[in-house]
Amino acid sequence: MRILGEKIMLRELKEEDMLVFNELANNPDIAQNVVGWSKPFTLFEQMQWYQNLGSDNNIRFSIANI
Repeated sequence: MRILGEKIMLRELKEEDMLVFNELANNPDIAQNVVGWSKPFTLFEQMQWYQNLGSDNNIRFSIANI
């Protein structure tokens, strides 16, 4: 699913996003401002999270420039 705006697009998460997400999640300056985790994640744990996304009713998006 994609949602288009004038300057950005919300798009589905992709497996290749997980390396960047993992780097962001393990950056203390970013992690302190995001609710949802309180410990570092390995890339393996990040990939497990991604692979289990379909197990709930939540929809998650990534922000992309148009």
